[in-house]
Amino acid sequence: MSDYIVRATAADANIRAFAVTSREMVETAREDHMTTPVMTAALGRLLSAGAMMGAMMKGDKDILTLQVKGDGLLQGITVTADSKGRVKGYVVEPDVIIPANAKGKLDVGGAVGHGFLQVIKDMGLKEPYVGQVALQTGEIAEATIEAQTEQVMKNIGNLLAAAGVDYSKVVKTSCFLADMGDFGAFNEIYAKYFTSKPARSCVAVKTLPKNVLCEVEVIAYLGE
Repeated sequence: MSDYIVRATAADANIRAFAVTSREMVETAREDHMTTPVMTAALGRLLSAGAMMGAMMKGDKDILTLQVKGDGLLQGITVTADSKGRVKGYVVEPDVIIPANAKGKLDVGGAVGHGFLQVIKDMGLKEPYVGQVALQTGEIAEATIEAQTEQVMKNIGNLLAAAGVDYSKVVKTSCFLADMGDFGAFNEIYAKYFTSKPARSCVAVKTLPKNVLCEVEVIAYLGE
């Protein structure tokens, strides 16, 4: 049977569900990139996620990019998809071989290591939407607002440091929460890092990528 995506809605379309059968797509990727079993599993998961997330977009010219970067042997994966579910991608190191995990399964988490998932949506606006969430041993960080906020802030600090600046150079932040009831805990941690109090917007959204609890976008001044 050919690959396909199943969509479902419930609660007056307030809940959406997606599922994908992607065996043929993953096999094609394996043949094209000559990936080892663990690299095939890692690339296949992101290709499948890209196909489903791409299908959520509405514009014919909308483009989604997913990037995983970690400190494991895999190093990184990049996937792009459009609103019709068409997807392509590659893994930086396709020939990595590592032992199975403690459960005897392909150790995708060990291959990825610690790092982050970046989601870029280009919907034809002036600037693309860019979001980032942390990965711990190839998985999403601990599912508490405090843990995820701390991780997001550290990720931002690393990105700023790579650009040669720090939190004091941030002039605008955009904060997204899955539940506005988490604002108090989120804000307490946020305030420890952004002591210069840049302009800020904060909104609650229905769903964030990978079902994380928070995301933060920043605009920083890189001049003298």
